[in-house]
Amino acid sequence: MSENREIVNSADKDGQLPLHLLSTQANRLGPEQKNERNNATKCLDLYLNAAPRATADFFTALQSLPGFLRQQAVVTPLVQDVLNYKISKRFPTMILILDFYFIVLIIVFFRLAVSQAVNLRFPNEYYEIHKQNPPPLTWWYLLFLYLGGLYFLLREIIQMISLASLGLFKTWLFDGVNALDVSCIFIVFFWAIVMQTDSMMCPDASDEQCIYDDQFRSGTAVSTIFIWLLVLSFLKSTLIDFAVFVNGLFYVVQRLVAFLLALVVILVGFAQMFVTVFQGSPQCVEFLSRASQDYDSRMEAYFPFCDFWNALLKVYTMLLGEVDETLFVSSPAATWLFVAFMFLVVILLANVLIAIVTDRYVVIKNQRAQIVFWSNRLDYVAEIDLISSGPWITKVIGVLQCKCCIGESREASVSIPQDIEDDYAANLKDTFGQGSWKNLIALYEDQDLSATSLEFYCYLIFRLAAGLFLIPVWLIIGLVSAGFLWPPQVREWLFVQRIAKRSKGDTLQEQRLYQMNELKAEVKKLQEEIKEEMTTDRKEVDGMKTQLTQMKSEMTTEMKQIKEIMTMLYDLQSSNI
Repeated sequence: MSENREIVNSADKDGQLPLHLLSTQANRLGPEQKNERNNATKCLDLYLNAAPRATADFFTALQSLPGFLRQQAVVTPLVQDVLNYKISKRFPTMILILDFYFIVLIIVFFRLAVSQAVNLRFPNEYYEIHKQNPPPLTWWYLLFLYLGGLYFLLREIIQMISLASLGLFKTWLFDGVNALDVSCIFIVFFWAIVMQTDSMMCPDASDEQCIYDDQFRSGTAVSTIFIWLLVLSFLKSTLIDFAVFVNGLFYVVQRLVAFLLALVVILVGFAQMFVTVFQGSPQCVEFLSRASQDYDSRMEAYFPFCDFWNALLKVYTMLLGEVDETLFVSSPAATWLFVAFMFLVVILLANVLIAIVTDRYVVIKNQRAQIVFWSNRLDYVAEIDLISSGPWITKVIGVLQCKCCIGESREASVSIPQDIEDDYAANLKDTFGQGSWKNLIALYEDQDLSATSLEFYCYLIFRLAAGLFLIPVWLIIGLVSAGFLWPPQVREWLFVQRIAKRSKGDTLQEQRLYQMNELKAEVKKLQEEIKEEMTTDRKEVDGMKTQLTQMKSEMTTEMKQIKEIMTMLYDLQSSNI
């Protein structure tokens, strides 16, 4: 076993593990090369069964695997064991909780700062009535924005340097999650600077031609989407149900391309037809005649089918159920188009959409739940492992772990294989508080004590003290320290996921593929048996032909001999007469 581990952990002269080489070759395989893909999958199984060392190179190599191999790898018990072990350690837990804290910090203070900045650009009626100026922008709102942006910037810089030191900078460059992080960092710093310097602000509030204020509102509104995408990215790597939901959403959207294209074509077509039908109608003439008047006057005569964009927006809202049939009663042609639209789009396409979404979401939920979650966890663990294994970070983390670790107890609720645990022998285990927490929990075990005994009331007092004071205070202190002071049991309870032993028939697709392969194997075996039987029968027929030929030859010889004997007898008889 140790010899196998030395082989799988050895790198070539370029620093590439065997898994990197497998990834390079497997990425060249197309979907039609089924036999080659099966061989690559078998090679991956052999490699993982040899229990490779869980280093930063190992995780980045797993990330670089093509989809069909990565799905196979993340559901392997050994990989899940390592990911559980990594995620429940003190430093990854602290980074995970700090990510959540700073995401919440950015969301809250971005909203507060933007709200004040909008009031400065658009004073509302409250300030006009009371003849007051809006309050100035609170400086510490921006301070917290800069703090949150700086935290994520440092994370990305450390990750880039760590990957570059391993020669894997391209992995960071082409990762979509990193692109989202960089976009959010830019957004936070950009809008914080804009709000601090009062940029993009109209010098005269009464200038209706100035567009800067509208650009500020629109820009910050769109930027909020990217900030909330950070929340989705965080939850994907933490909660398995949420990971399945988000990936199911993207999976469904990817499968709806043809449907959405057909829907857009139909909506555009109906919008154009409605505009053509109502062009020059009294409703449109009145609406267009008021185009140069004030807003309220235009809205009194508003009719949605006088121009293409309003018509397109209207048919879209009709698809969602906002229907006003009185708009079409003035024209028979419009009425028939309305009937056709309701049947084709609202009734038919809407139900087809529901059927497609339901069918596709069931696929991701029932067949790919484990794959989706463990893939997200692999991405996060690989990122944190790169940060913690950076050129200068390793020494700092080692010092912190040595100060906070007490003893070398091997008790843990996460089952780690012995060979994996040996890889981390250089780092002391995170056992700080493990024994104390175990003793606190042991207070609530059934002691089988009589209610009249003194020990019963002593245990009752200790249980109340632990439940009302010690445990809550410990949890709160751990929460304030971003999980750093939590005992291992709490971190494992929060982040360790159940390891599902995967069989050949875990998913419907794999089950069908397995059955097809079994059927192919049986058919091939039957063909070989039939071919073998036919060969045997042919040999028997050839043998029978040979025997018949021999018998025929023998009978011919015997007939000649009988003929000669009969001739001799006839001659003898003739001579005697």
